[in-house]
Amino acid sequence: MCRNSFYAALLCLAAIFFIPAPGLALDSLSANSAFQFLDEPVIPRLVGMGNAGTAFDNGGFSFVNPAQPYLKRDQDISIGYAPLPGDLSVPFFEVSLGYPDFFVGVHGSNYEISNIIPANEQGTSPANPFSYGFTLLSMDAGYKFGRGAIGLTINGMQERIETSSRFGYSISAGGIYRIIPGKLTAGLALLNEGKTTAFTYSSDVTGNLDEQGEQENLPRSGRLGLAYTDTLKSFPFNLACDVVYRDVGDKVQAASDIVPRITVPLGIEVWPTNYVAIRVGKRINYETEIINFGAGLRFQPLTFDMAFVITQLLGDIEVKPMISLTYAIIAVPVKETPAPKAMPPVKHADTLAVKKPDTTALPVSAPPKTPVDSTRAPAKADSSSIRGAIQNDTQHGAPVNAPPADSIKTPGPVEQKQTTPEKPDAPVIPAKPAETN
Repeated sequence: MCRNSFYAALLCLAAIFFIPAPGLALDSLSANSAFQFLDEPVIPRLVGMGNAGTAFDNGGFSFVNPAQPYLKRDQDISIGYAPLPGDLSVPFFEVSLGYPDFFVGVHGSNYEISNIIPANEQGTSPANPFSYGFTLLSMDAGYKFGRGAIGLTINGMQERIETSSRFGYSISAGGIYRIIPGKLTAGLALLNEGKTTAFTYSSDVTGNLDEQGEQENLPRSGRLGLAYTDTLKSFPFNLACDVVYRDVGDKVQAASDIVPRITVPLGIEVWPTNYVAIRVGKRINYETEIINFGAGLRFQPLTFDMAFVITQLLGDIEVKPMISLTYAIIAVPVKETPAPKAMPPVKHADTLAVKKPDTTALPVSAPPKTPVDSTRAPAKADSSSIRGAIQNDTQHGAPVNAPPADSIKTPGPVEQKQTTPEKPDAPVIPAKPAETN
């Protein structure tokens, strides 16, 4: 049921994003929009793998997939900085919080260029520098179900040029499904369906805010990706590959020839030890990037990541560095599956109480006594006393059922033998009277 709802939601979003509607054609002015930083993430682990992260937990959910926090093992906070070419600096932060049934996230980044020298036909004006800025704030939330999750991100942004500014808003949606848990994961995302406002600026004459320009569509995109995790000769590795469709538009200077619509981000991450990661990636068919690479150092609960992008623009080759520090708060709680009703819950062996036997309830019985034959002489009687008793009985005429006195010996130690049924007594023969001297 949840899986069918997930697929239906993604199909509806795809229709909203990419089926042309009146007044909202695919070939929009998005290629002329200055909000192109939405396609330039600065998360080091993501960038080091060639920006392939639609189905992998390398951060940057607002750039690749709103459902990405579902894959994270920890609740974490990241802060970072990217000193990019052209005096462009980008501080950023990202928070991901996962719970058994849902997850939330926040991303914020600020692209800033200061001390821009204005120029015109008469020349430059070093005395009047200005600045440019672009700020992005994203709020993310998602729901987990079985092997997958769906996520939704709301993006707010502002662009600033000198005294002018304009705003933009967009919505992004995505889903992730574990095809083979622990091995193969698939992801799908539809990003940045939204518009910008017109520029507002302060008039030098009246001081009032005036508007210039018109609304534009944001540079939206769609992503489909796979991620594979395995071990090669005891070295864990992660492979990620995406296919990205970008709505670049082609109404201004044949933008579709300058900016390709289809790109293929591809990257790999290898962990030679538990503490060091090496990453290499590339955005195939992307207009400026040559190759990406990066590394990570992990000493729980801290992880330090870095990435470098070699770019080429108008013949110039430059390097874009970026770094981040991530603090893992706690491990993401896992929802426990209840035990079947027919089976009682099994307790852990450590919690089982060992019952001691109740010895007080058992009756204590004395050992059985051996029956004593009264007709036999005591075992410890000596021979002299037996002879005296026989003589006394003979004088009084009493029959004695005993062997002759001369044959009586002092009994030795009693040997325990197996008892057998006794035969009936033989006829009693009177003993011969003893002779008196």
